[in-house]
Amino acid sequence: MEDWRAPFLDFLEWGILPTDVADARRLVWQTKSYIVLHGQLYRQSTSEVLLRCVAPEDGRKLLLDIHSSICGHHTAPRALMGKAFRHGFFWLTAPTDAQDLVRACKGCQYYAKQSHLPV
Repeated sequence: MEDWRAPFLDFLEWGILPTDVADARRLVWQTKSYIVLHGQLYRQSTSEVLLRCVAPEDGRKLLLDIHSSICGHHTAPRALMGKAFRHGFFWLTAPTDAQDLVRACKGCQYYAKQSHLPV
């Protein structure tokens, strides 16, 4: 499976577009918020912060570290994804990866059953 960053890097560095016209137009439109610095692809957020684009495998490892490492506190998917983005990382499948991680976490499922509201 091809890395999702490859078409962006090909276009931004060498001007190579896909052969399909619709894919080429979509790629040109999407690359307006991407930049290449020192051979690394970055995405510019709405607050003009550069987020380093990583492979989905690296993103899942990052989510796992944030979620259940020694300093992790088993956050919800949206908060988990926000923490990864605030640390300066970006990948396309982050929302589904965060949701899958929380659903597979036994600790989150165990404590989700308990109400933490005052009686």
